[in-house]
Amino acid sequence: MSDIVDYEFESAMALLDFSSIYRENFLRNMYQMASRAIKKGDEEPPFAYVVPALQRDLLAAQHMLDILEQCGVEVHQAIADFTADGVGYPKDSYVVLMAQPYRAYAKDMLEDQHYPDLRQYEDGPPVQPYDVSGWTLPYQVGVKAVEVIRPFDVELVKLNEIEFQDVAPIVLPG
Repeated sequence: MSDIVDYEFESAMALLDFSSIYRENFLRNMYQMASRAIKKGDEEPPFAYVVPALQRDLLAAQHMLDILEQCGVEVHQAIADFTADGVGYPKDSYVVLMAQPYRAYAKDMLEDQHYPDLRQYEDGPPVQPYDVSGWTLPYQVGVKAVEVIRPFDVELVKLNEIEFQDVAPIVLPG
């Protein structure tokens, strides 16, 4: 165990040393990466993910959004009802806009991930996944998150932190 801790410590110290030597390059690259992500989010779908205010488990939705927010993802909340991709959403729904520095991370966590249809041979049995992990965060916590593929207008307020509301579960039809 002490070897593992020593390796991790040395790795961390090397990273800090390297970062201090090349700090200007790191800062410039981070700025360029964030600028490209924002531009991409303004120009191509998805433009946002909506987490509707009406969820079977609002606390789980808020927990999921808190995880994203703690990792740098910007989360907004609608201050009025709105429509995106022809679907109406109520006030207080959460919106993760894709025109943001952590676009790639937010997209990876929120988009539907599909395991490819790989076969052992033509018309043969499927190749088993190498593990059982999943990356679709809404599926993991039982939350509905809707991908928005067309630009839309909505009045939003950026949340600096996710406030957890003490609410009873909502029973939705269907």
